[in-house]
Amino acid sequence: MLEDEKIIKEYLAGKSLSELADKYGTSPSVIREHLKKRKVKLRNFSEQMLFHSGGWRKLSRINYCKTRLVSIPAWLLVKAGFNPDKELFGKWKVGKGKLILTIKEG
Repeated sequence: MLEDEKIIKEYLAGKSLSELADKYGTSPSVIREHLKKRKVKLRNFSEQMLFHSGGWRKLSRINYCKTRLVSIPAWLLVKAGFNPDKELFGKWKVGKGKLILTIKEG
């Protein structure tokens, strides 16, 4: 029998389904179903990658030039209060070591 509270706590603290499955001697699908039955919101792949990278995302080059592409996952737009299906506009503010993106719906 799986330890409910312990598994939930570890998942919410950042452990992956695979890490939990290895620890508890089962499969990731069993852990996933276990969490779903207990109404735990599961992370999608993009959320998992951000979680394990400390929130950092790679800024990919466009056609081998110095320009970098910024991709904002739909779940992050929703979390910020935006509808990803609507037209969105962004405005950058440049500071020392920072770029701040302000987004508005069009």
